[in-house]
Order: sequence, then structure tokens, then C-alpha cells
Amino acid sequence: MAIILNDNIRINAGKPSESKYLSSTNLPYSGSTLSAALSAVTTAISISERYLGLTVLVTTGGSNIEYWFKEGVQNANLIEKKFTSEQLVGDFITGATNLGYFSGTTGIQWLDISGSGFGSDVGAYFSEYNWYYVDGDGNIRIGAPTYNGPFRRGYVTAVRDKSWVWNVSTAQWEISLNDIAANVGAAAIISPHTGYVFTGATFSGSEGTASASTTAYGSLTTGNTLTIGYPIYKDKSDQDLHFRTIINDTPEFLKVQTDENFIHFSGVSSVITGTNYGGGIGVFSGKTGSNLKFRTLIASGDTSIIQKTNGQLIVYSSSEGSANAITGATNIGTGTTVYSGITNRNLYFNTFVGSGSTSISKIGNEIRIFSCTTGDACYDLASPSAIPVGGICTGTVLTGKTAFQLFEELLVPELCGIITEPNITSVGLTHSGLYEIDCNISQTLAINFSRGCINPQYCSISDKRSGTPNAYCFCGPEDMPIGFQSCTALSASATDASYDVVIGTQTWGGCVRYNVGSPALSNKGNQYCAALGSGCTSTSNNSIIGVYPLYATTSTITPPLTQQILQNMSTANNVLISLVTESGGNKQKFQIPCAWLGAPTNKPLVGVCQWNTVSSQWEYPGGSAGTSLALWTTSSATETVQGNSVGYCQYTHNGVDRSAVCIRLVF
Repeated sequence: MAIILNDNIRINAGKPSESKYLSSTNLPYSGSTLSAALSAVTTAISISERYLGLTVLVTTGGSNIEYWFKEGVQNANLIEKKFTSEQLVGDFITGATNLGYFSGTTGIQWLDISGSGFGSDVGAYFSEYNWYYVDGDGNIRIGAPTYNGPFRRGYVTAVRDKSWVWNVSTAQWEISLNDIAANVGAAAIISPHTGYVFTGATFSGSEGTASASTTAYGSLTTGNTLTIGYPIYKDKSDQDLHFRTIINDTPEFLKVQTDENFIHFSGVSSVITGTNYGGGIGVFSGKTGSNLKFRTLIASGDTSIIQKTNGQLIVYSSSEGSANAITGATNIGTGTTVYSGITNRNLYFNTFVGSGSTSISKIGNEIRIFSCTTGDACYDLASPSAIPVGGICTGTVLTGKTAFQLFEELLVPELCGIITEPNITSVGLTHSGLYEIDCNISQTLAINFSRGCINPQYCSISDKRSGTPNAYCFCGPEDMPIGFQSCTALSASATDASYDVVIGTQTWGGCVRYNVGSPALSNKGNQYCAALGSGCTSTSNNSIIGVYPLYATTSTITPPLTQQILQNMSTANNVLISLVTESGGNKQKFQIPCAWLGAPTNKPLVGVCQWNTVSSQWEYPGGSAGTSLALWTTSSATETVQGNSVGYCQYTHNGVDRSAVCIRLVF
């Protein structure tokens, strides 16, 4: 029962009125750690002696802190006693600053400092694009000063060895003997000179005993808006500071991670630009945003450019097989010169012309010079030939040739080979023909290429019409490589590992791109067909056809019906179905997919033919297509095709028992 007193209590001892407030030694509860000190409290005071609001004094880290049982009397309810209804009158957060963040105009101001008191500190100082000040500790800072006025830019010399900066301690502009922009956070090195500080938000007037003056040029408030940095701090609501969240929009280039103390950014360095080293035409053209631009390499003359199949090499080659360009030729010895001159890489030679009893002829790779003697006179009668004889064509010039040359013209005619252009010899598919709709297959497309031929080769450099292939293009319903795929082999393939067959024809194919070929030469070395330029074959295809299966009474008259051999309804005008003899009450039946009778084939069934073994021909029972179809009763049915339930139209014979081994459906 509470004791009622008419006045308060005064205790003469230096102890609290609640003995449990201190430990048994009349000192705060203590321990080697805070946890140990709190354990000392709960050990000394049993739960039965605790009450809500019971307060104790605990010492930790050299400081005495009150703890109390605020919400309960269990050990876990012992918490630090903090102010709730009263505010501390000391320092508290009123906002935040984004250090280094700047948003202002692009205007520039520069100051012309002069005067006898400035010594070596005279000269031009140019404004920076950020807010600078020297704090109370003498350190250079960016942002808004915590006191003494508005934002102010700093001023730095052109060589960046001295700076004008606002000092919040002295409330004056002062010179720092270093670059404030490069020494943020470091101490400002204030010039030892005195008597030339300037007051105010901007420079004006002069002070001190030394002569000092300044002239300002430009403006800090003109131009476009310039923003440096991205502010993390947004605003404040009551005691809550609001900060923006860092989001990574390009995780493939920049990785953001956090731990207890840091936000980590890591990734590849951005490409700023490129440099063309050495002389000649530069390959690097320029950069737009993040897109690097390079000039394209184009072959010219007898030079070709090839990208190797591994994609890592670009090879320059000359069709002449030489790495060095021809710069000229030399006539060795005396006499009439054969070499005439050169234009670019084209050599010019003087032409041999026979004169008198001397004749010149070209036989294959040989130039033959022949002079007629007394016993081997040259032909000097009528010319040219009026009729073809042997290898001599009409209009051939005969004069000036010896008898042996005429015999050669007659007996050894100029022959040319047969030209076959490059082509695709075959387009192979792993699967071809008819397949059930929705069947899943792995389809490999193989393309075989022929370079063509020159047959017989005779004097041609190669018996092939084209050069080697350089790329294959594959096409198909889905999952084929896009565009040309580099390949120099005579065959190439691509695979669709999982393809679901659809109804109708599905086509795979492709074409082949090839390099330049060689000219075709006759047996006498004359060109009769120019070299084939680089090009591409026409497209060749192969296909499969997706169909629904048919069902009929083939092995037994009673259901279920047996699946028939796959047949192509999209092209055939009739379909054969095998049946067996009816007996008793059993009736012959067959089923046609509803999709065949309507879209996409639109080929409705119009009649049912029966094979007449006597006349050996197909006949309509009843004499007409309509009468034959009337002998069958139509009903609905379903069949499971590749795991899917498919609607079918079922036809049941409604006549008397009949014998048939095969019928033909007419559409």
C-alpha cells in the first residue's frame, strides 16, 4: 500500500531514491562491453522487481547513459532512454549539399589586377565554372558556404598557379597561391601580401595602404545554362533527407555494386576518338556519339580484299600474285626495242610485223618468225580465203604465209572449250517429302557449289569458270543464319535444331557468292571468253510438305481406324484409300481432316470411285459422282495427331455389304 506524505522526501545520503538506479556499489552498472553492462543490470534486478519506466544508469565508453524498461520488463525490453518530446538545441540537420555540383550560365568573367601593392600577383584571373570558398579551417571547398553570403565562383590565372577565392572567415576575397580547382579539400595557401583584399559578392574598389585596382570584363550571368555533375541530394521534408537513387542503364558497359561503405563503379573505358598513324589515307573517319566511323576498303585494279573465315584478318592480294607493283621494264641488248612504256600498271610493247618474205604467227604461247627462202616461197596469190576449208575460216588472210603455215591453218583449227557457269549442284535436306503437321524435326540444309568449268581447258589458266566461293546465304522458314556467312569450301550447311512442321509446303534454300575467275583461252592461246567477274548464283531450293494423315478401316472393320500412308492433298486431285470387305453390320469407314475440306486447300470431296476388277477401271457407284457420295453417311470425328486433337469428317458406307480393296476420293 502506498504511503501518503504531505511533503517531498529529502535523502541525506548521496544516493538516488530508487536504489536500483545504481549498482550495489552505488556506481553505474558497467562491464567490458555494452552488452556486459546491460547483462549486469538484468542479473542484479530480477523480473519481479522491474516495472515499466524503471530507469538505470549504465556506463559505456567512458560515458554514463540512462537505460529503461520502456515497453516491458523482459531483458530484451531494456533500451537506451532517448529524448522524444523535446528537441536538442545543439546541431541538427537542416539540409544537405551536393559537393562539386554546379548549375549556372556559361558566361566567363576575367579580372585585370594591377597596382604597386600586388607585386607578382598582378595579371588576369579567369572565372571557374563552380562555386569555391575557403572554410573556417582554411581548406578549399566547392559548393555553398555554410555562412557569410551567397554562392561565388573562383578565379584562376591562365597558367593555374594562383587563384582568387572567397574566405568565409575573413569575409573577403583573397589570393591563394595554388589552383583551387585542383586542390579542393586541401589548405588554401593565402598570399603573404596585405592590403589588397576585395569585399562583396564581386570585385570592386580598393582597400589597404597599397595602391590596388581591378577591372572586370565579361559577365557571370550570360550565356546558356551549364550543369556540372548530377546532384544526389534532392530535398528535405521535415527531418527526412531525400536522395536520388543511382540506376545503371548500361549494365553491359558499367557495373554498379555496393557494400557497407562504398558504391563501386567499374567497367570498360569509353572510346573518345581514334588516331590514324603514319602517312597515307586514314582509316578512322570520325565519331558520332558512341559510334566510331571507319572508311571502307575497296579493291581496285588487280587487287582484291578478302576477309578470312576466322573474322580476324583482312588480306590484300593481287591477281598477279606479286606484292610489288610493276614500275617499268627494260630492253636488254641492242636492236629495236620491244618494251614501249607503262601507264599506271599497264605495260605497252611494240608490235611485231612481218615484212617481205618474213611472216610472224602466234601458236599457243609461242610467237613464230619465219622467213621464206628460195625453196620455201611465201604464198602471194589471191587472198583472203573465199570458202571455209578445214581449220581455215572464210575471210582468213592467206598471203605472206608459208606452205607449212597454210597446212597448219588447214589441219589444226582453233578450238574453244565449252563454258559451264558456276552453279549450285544440290540443296540437301535432312528431311524431305511428306511429314505430319506439328511433327518436330531437326532440319539441316546443305548447299553444294560448283565453280563451273572450261572443258577442254586448252590454254586457259584454270579449268574452272569462277574463282573460289567466299560466302553462303541460307534461307528457310525460321532459325537460319541471317545474311551471307563467310566460307571458302565447296559445300556448307546450317541447322534448325527444332522445327515444327506446318501445313503445306515449307522451303529451304540459298545461294553462293564467288570470286573473280580467269579468261577462257583457245588451243592457240586466244581469248574467246572474258574472265567471269565476282558474283552470286541464283537461289536453289528444296522443301517438305506438311500434311494431315488419313484414317480408314484397313486391317479390321471395327474401330479404331488405321492411319493410311501420307498423301499430299494440296496438289493431288484424288487420293487412294485401302479398305477391306464389309461383313455383317460392320461398315467401311474413312476419315478426312476438316482442314483439307476447307481452308487452306478448299478442295471439297465430290465423289468416291471404286475399282472395277472386271473392266479394270475406276467407276462411280450409281453412275455419277454425286450418287457415289450419297452412299456414304457423314459424321464428325477427332483424331490425335502429334499430341493435338484434330477435327475429322468421317464417312460411313450406308449400302449393302460390299467388297472393295481400294477406293479413290475425288475432289
